[in-house]
Amino acid sequence: MAPAIPHPNTVDIAYIYRRRNFVDVLENVSVLTPVTALCEQLCKRFNEGLNIDVSPEQIRLNTMLKVDSEWPPESDRYPAR
Repeated sequence: MAPAIPHPNTVDIAYIYRRRNFVDVLENVSVLTPVTALCEQLCKRFNEGLNIDVSPEQIRLNTMLKVDSEWPPESDRYPAR
């Protein structure tokens, strides 16, 4: 079955929990979704997928863009805290 075509005002957001090598995707997220609501959705997914309790304050968001169909090198992906 072919993947659903996203609505033009939505995006798919891949997210990573590096400590457990967990990767998942929130599909068809409205581009108007506030960051606080996005963090709440991520907390719910971490709880469901990893059985861990996470609060929105613990979520750290980084943006990565593909350049020439390639993700940035690992050293450039996660800025120092």
